[in-house]
This record gives sequence, structure tokens and C-alpha cells, in this order.
Amino acid sequence: MVICKQCISGTIAAALFAVVLTSGCTTVPGQVQLLHNGSAVANCALPVAGTPPSEGLDSEGFSLTTWNIHKGKQQGWEQDLQVLSEHSDLLLLQEAYLTPRLRQWLDRESLDWVMAHAFSLRGYWSGVLTGSRAAQLNPCMQRITEPYLRLPKTALISYFAIQGYAQPLLVVNVHGVNFTLGSADLDAQFQAIQTVMDSHQGPIIMAGDFNTWNRARMAVIRQLANRNGLSTVTFAGKPVVHFGHRLDHIYYRGLIPLQSKVTEVKSSDHHPLTTTFRLDSNT
Repeated sequence: MVICKQCISGTIAAALFAVVLTSGCTTVPGQVQLLHNGSAVANCALPVAGTPPSEGLDSEGFSLTTWNIHKGKQQGWEQDLQVLSEHSDLLLLQEAYLTPRLRQWLDRESLDWVMAHAFSLRGYWSGVLTGSRAAQLNPCMQRITEPYLRLPKTALISYFAIQGYAQPLLVVNVHGVNFTLGSADLDAQFQAIQTVMDSHQGPIIMAGDFNTWNRARMAVIRQLANRNGLSTVTFAGKPVVHFGHRLDHIYYRGLIPLQSKVTEVKSSDHHPLTTTFRLDSNT
């Protein structure tokens, strides 16, 4: 959430905020936990490339939206989410807060959804959530603890079949570590993601709220992108910027972006990013 980026003066403020968050209403699970369409699932096994599937994402065009939904704190989030979902095959949410209202919306939309449990706030899960029109294969979760707040940030790794293509699409939904004085913890988070990318030969999308609010943090992302041949989607609109740097990103490999846009909303402190891709036939 953007308001929390003002933390450079900040260790004391972060500590006070942590006291508030952890004073009885917030709990952190002892083990990683995933929900897939509301049911607990194990973490995780990598899919194996095989016969090109007849079902899955359309290789000629599918759309992805990433949005930090700010726990649904502001009015209008459900209406904005509805509009976004109508134009998205893949919907990546950060700071999702699995209240009955959000869960009812997911069920009503008949999405295939997976949520990574970062922590519970007042009894409801909070973390990253990926919803999709296509089935998610072998979802995996990674978790790292904020050094000051002592609350986890999560990354959710999902695989999707692409019609007529043997290799699945790897999608990484990331909420980056925020409250640090340096970039070492963010680097550790993305190094864990790196290990997953190292074993994947097919197309990749890595997107989310990376909390890249200074040059050192952006350098972490660029280093990982360069190592994995990832390009960044450019947007003509107005993504959220803090300290002169974008927080939200979409990176890709083995795909061609056809169009992209920023949707300005008042229901969160982040603006959703949407990109339509097609498979790069040269990969």
C-alpha cells in the first residue's frame, strides 16, 4: 500500500505500525498454506511439458490484469474488480483480503482461484490471489517475512496450459517486501523466484506490486529480468509512482504484448495494469 512507502525516516514508524497490526487481531500461519477454490491444497509440484493441449489460454490472445486491491478498504472496489474481470483471462491481486464479500464475488464469477496465505487479519486470510478463466496447474507459494513488521509477503506461482503449445505458461504473482532500509530482503525474495524460473523453459509472466520505490530496488528486478530474458510492459497511462519510481509491473518472456493500459481507480491506492498478450511463435 502506497501510504506505507514513507518509511525511510521510518524504522520507528514501522515498528509502531507493527505493534498495532500484531496486537491480537493478526496471526501468521506456522506453515505455508494455499487455498484452491476454497479448498486447502499442498505446496507444490512442477508440471511437465507434454502433448500440446487442446484447452487452455488462447495462444493468439489472452489478457492479464494485476492490481493491489488494498484489502478492499475503499468503497467501489467490487465494482472496479467486476469491470476488470470482464476483460481479463488472468487476474492477479495483491493485498487480497478473503472476506465473505470477496469470496462470494469469486464464487459468483466462477473463477478458478488460488490464494497464498500471508497472514490472517481478524480471522480472514490476507495475501496474493490469482483468479483465472483457465485452470491453474500445480500452484506454488513462497513466503518471506518483513524484517521490521514481521508480517510475511508472498509470491504465488501458477502454471497455465496454452492451446496447441507443449510448454505451460509460468505466472508469478508477487507482493514485494517493503519495510527495509536496504534491498537485501527484496533480493532474497526474488532469488527464490529465480530458482523457479531456472527450471522453466516456456513463456513467463511476472507481475504484481514489487514495492520498487528506489533505484536499488529496481536494480534487483532488472537483474532478475536480464538473467531470465524478461522484458517489461510499457504503459501510456499513469501507474502509481512513489519517490519517482513505479511500484507495479508486468514482465514477460516468450510472449508479445498487443496492447496495455492503466485503469485509474479511487477504490485502491494502486491503479490496475492490464496487458493483452499472444504467444511468440519464434520461441
